[in-house]
Amino acid sequence: MEQETLRINGIPAVVYGSEADGVFLFVHGKNGNKEEAEDFAQSVSNKDWQVLGVDLPEHGARQAEKDTLKPWLVIPELRGVMQYAKQRWQRIGLRANSIGAWFSMLSFAGEALERCLFVSPILDMERLIIDMTGWAGVSEAQLQEQGEIGTSFGETLSWRYLEFARQHPIADWNAPTAILYAGKDTLTARETAEAFAKRFHCDLSIMENGEHWFHTPEQMEVLHSWTDAQISRIPKSTPAEAENVTLRFAAAADSAALRDIYAQYIDTTITFEYALPTEAEFARRIDDVMACYPYLVCEQAGKVIGYAYAHRHREREAYQWNAELSVYLAPSHRGKGLGKMLFHALLGLLRLQGVKTVYSGVAMPNEASEGLHASMGFSRLGTYHNTGYKCGGWHDVTWFEKQLNALDASPAPILPINELSVAAVGAVLESAARGGASAHLSK
Repeated sequence: MEQETLRINGIPAVVYGSEADGVFLFVHGKNGNKEEAEDFAQSVSNKDWQVLGVDLPEHGARQAEKDTLKPWLVIPELRGVMQYAKQRWQRIGLRANSIGAWFSMLSFAGEALERCLFVSPILDMERLIIDMTGWAGVSEAQLQEQGEIGTSFGETLSWRYLEFARQHPIADWNAPTAILYAGKDTLTARETAEAFAKRFHCDLSIMENGEHWFHTPEQMEVLHSWTDAQISRIPKSTPAEAENVTLRFAAAADSAALRDIYAQYIDTTITFEYALPTEAEFARRIDDVMACYPYLVCEQAGKVIGYAYAHRHREREAYQWNAELSVYLAPSHRGKGLGKMLFHALLGLLRLQGVKTVYSGVAMPNEASEGLHASMGFSRLGTYHNTGYKCGGWHDVTWFEKQLNALDASPAPILPINELSVAAVGAVLESAARGGASAHLSK
């Protein structure tokens, strides 16, 4: 299975699976680590999902940290990871274990998550801490007075932690969620799980002889079967217009069709070019782009209905890891999801090439393009005011950016598009054109 190691805001992370437009964020429980995500990835990677695992404080590659697995420290970290995921993937799901589920609900309430899968989740932290004080024979008054008290079962009771749990109950959770609960779970009571599932309309499954930590062969078989069933319920989201669409690399023979599409924008501010290029000029531009970057064509029923390409953003050597994007659709096919499809394909290919950051300039006003960039996780950089004169007036251009790869200290040169493997390129195009669409690599 493909594996990418990275750091997100300094947090050790790993991505499993081939390039896809969807990702499940995997949040492990206590004594876990980011590598636990690999088992889950084995179940979902062939269903057009990648899996992103991160190490929580004091876990995995962060074991040397001390006294940092606190919700007031974990929540900002997880929110930063979510922001990274939203910039890189179109669809986001959540898979969380035990306390990882509690951290996640505190961090991600209100996020547009496609599906959440909780295994042995902690659903009521206040009750769990009160239960632990009972197990340890400690009163609340003692805990308040001493602040922290160690226990014989390895947990440190904390008055501040208890206060935080009371001040932050799970009161808002609207994401579609399925829970796998163990009948022998000693941390979350059955009535707590049932009440939570009823309140937030969750799908609750119970393995009667399961334990909080699913680890025996029987338990793992139940976990895998449950995972497969839940993933199969996630609906495809391919727009109707995207059905029977082909994505492929452009060739000189496409020049006339691409010129016809571009001609419909030449008298607008969508492009700042004044004169319509010749077919020969289009062919030259395709060749120039394809020497290093992707130039894609979108077809439906054998007819070219859009195209997109990337090119170097600026020429000085230090800018070599950046790229700029352009997308053009036949006007009759705008607003139907094809621009997003082309963007997704471009971004996936550029990520494989090693491009770090992509940019895009939009002449204003252009609500459709602004919406497209926002949906793809771009951030607004700023505006060049009155920077272009066309169609009888001066026009602003707003710039957008999106980081694709980690900004490592010694970056390798980007790979030319023709040095990527056919299989890797095919996976990106199939992911972008998922559903009834197809992808071909002919040039």
